[in-house]
Amino acid sequence: MTIAHSGILLFDLLLIAAALDDMKRLQVSNLLPLAIVGAFGVHLVLNGVTWHIWQNLAGFAAMLLVGGLLFARRVIGGGDAKLLAAGALWFDFHGLAIWLPAVGIIGGLTAIILFIVRGMLPVQAVAEGGWIALQRRGPIPYAVPICLAAIATAHLAGTSPSVG
Repeated sequence: MTIAHSGILLFDLLLIAAALDDMKRLQVSNLLPLAIVGAFGVHLVLNGVTWHIWQNLAGFAAMLLVGGLLFARRVIGGGDAKLLAAGALWFDFHGLAIWLPAVGIIGGLTAIILFIVRGMLPVQAVAEGGWIALQRRGPIPYAVPICLAAIATAHLAGTSPSVG
């Protein structure tokens, strides 16, 4: 692994932490989206800034606005909204065009899988102290599809700037 890939590895690890945090507590720590933004700074230092960085910043601003509106309407949580914006920072418009539909598709699959798993688990297995996402009739942790789609997009389509 080259040092340039270290930024993406850090991105992956932070996304996994956010998804697990959401599965366990149905919350995403404020530190994780901040760390993802910071990791993007590391990624820029390692890979250089190109003139089309404006697309990353525009995507970040758009997702911050959309996430804020969804949060205000109580569709998603505040951590999910911040995670959407932080994740968007890693992609130019091409990457966003791949990542955002992937979030929807993986979100649907996540819901189906959770409904199946929840139905198979004994009630005692998810009683007090269990992961909130596994509790029957529990909410869907939106950070999971956001993070899985970001990891898949980063590795299949690349980030911006790309690792040379």
